[in-house]
Amino acid sequence: MNNRRRILGILAALVLAIVGTAALISYVDSAKDKAVGDEKLVDVYVVDKLVPKGADAKTIKASVSIERVPARLKQPGAVTNLDSVGDNVAAADLLPGDQLLAARLVPEEAVTEVVTDKVQVSALFAPERAVGGALKKGDLVGVYLSFDPFSLESAGQLTGDDATPETTASVAAGDTAPSTTQGPSTTPNVTRLEFRNVLVTNVQTISAPVSPDTTDGIGVVQVTGSQYVVTLALSPEQSERFVFAAEFGRVWLSLDPASVADDGTRLVSLGNVFAMVQ
Repeated sequence: MNNRRRILGILAALVLAIVGTAALISYVDSAKDKAVGDEKLVDVYVVDKLVPKGADAKTIKASVSIERVPARLKQPGAVTNLDSVGDNVAAADLLPGDQLLAARLVPEEAVTEVVTDKVQVSALFAPERAVGGALKKGDLVGVYLSFDPFSLESAGQLTGDDATPETTASVAAGDTAPSTTQGPSTTPNVTRLEFRNVLVTNVQTISAPVSPDTTDGIGVVQVTGSQYVVTLALSPEQSERFVFAAEFGRVWLSLDPASVADDGTRLVSLGNVFAMVQ
């Protein structure tokens, strides 16, 4: 009887061992398949450069590129075909490195125009400084800051022999790290495209007198603006420099869609305004 029980116990142990081994092998194979599946590379579109809120489909498509990432890193709703963008616009700022998600693309009428994360600052512009008066609410603009020469002693952070025209010009453009190289006592004239893709939140026109033109018998009335009050959405730090330039320098605006590259921009003075031909 004891031998029979011993044999049955051994057989039961063998059966349990076989079942346990089979279950373990099945689990390992399943985990391996899942790991391999997770590491499989898939195509997604990734944002290359800032796409501002409200940017149209053309701008969105021009600002992304396709990348291959492990399947486990693909975010839900990631766009894999740009045709699915359709006529939608960016519902919020799309930041470089983000995957392009369908949830961030909405019809144009669904995008709110209320700006809650920026300060809004206005300045008065002559037509030639505001794209000939062609600006309108919702446009994206580049902001150029220009300054006449000024004394190094009035630069605030640069005085005496610590200043050079280049470093003081950098102060005008927002840089504060001085050079120790000795230089003249005044800066050169400087200009820089300081802010990119700035949202225009309002444009008001100070109109010149209007008179009807009846020479063609139709009586077309042409309204021209002598000056334009343009309101921009800027970060608090940007707004300080913008106001300073409007007070003590000059400001120009350009139409600046997000699809335009910023290659080659730099602080410009008389020393580098002309391209050198080798």
